[in-house]
Amino acid sequence: MQNKVYLALGSNTGDINLNLNKAVELISEKIGEVEKVSSFYITKPMYKLDQADFCNAVCIAYTSLDHFELLDRIELIMSEMGRVREESNGPRIIDIDILFFNNLKIKTEKLEIPHPKIYEREFVTRPLIEILL
Repeated sequence: MQNKVYLALGSNTGDINLNLNKAVELISEKIGEVEKVSSFYITKPMYKLDQADFCNAVCIAYTSLDHFELLDRIELIMSEMGRVREESNGPRIIDIDILFFNNLKIKTEKLEIPHPKIYEREFVTRPLIEILL
């Protein structure tokens, strides 16, 4: 069964455009077919303001992975790209969040779908609206 997933991407260190393109490439290789990618949006940091602007996008992909396998694969991609979690909401080479997974609603300590902060984040809603229209 192919699961439809919406993923949010963000980067604010290094070559931010290249980082998002590399993330999309790795999603295609390690998760499944990428159907659509939004434009890239440059946005101000939201929670920790003393850092560089972000490049953000949203993509739609199809995967045979279940939601926990998807989360594990996302963690692997971020690690491969050099993501190190040093501080909450701090600078990062890549961030990938699961926004939606089919029509699944789940809330565990490890994962919440739909992502609980979608609607407070313009850096997610703008590219999401773009790919939905």
